[in-house]
Amino acid sequence: MITVIYAIFAGGTIATLQRDNSIAARVGRRGMMLGAVGTMMVAAGLLAGWKDLPGLLIGRLLTGVSVGLAAGTAITCLIELRLRADPNASAPRPGPSARQ
Repeated sequence: MITVIYAIFAGGTIATLQRDNSIAARVGRRGMMLGAVGTMMVAAGLLAGWKDLPGLLIGRLLTGVSVGLAAGTAITCLIELRLRADPNASAPRPGPSARQ
């Protein structure tokens, strides 16, 4: 059962990251970050207050959704900041292991 508890977190994160663009188009990046913080607060309260297995599963799912919302938005913001700092940069440069 422990594996399911950890897997539901990953499932919530992956599902949210796959729908990230459609959510951002509706509410914007600020709305997504506020939603991520709100979802995390609800998840933390649920995990603290509901000690049974269903509460743990729902809390972990909500935590995964929150992380997906925040990560998707943060990655987009970091890419835009990089492009603002260096307008000639179009894509991340390959690391040392990718160079030949």
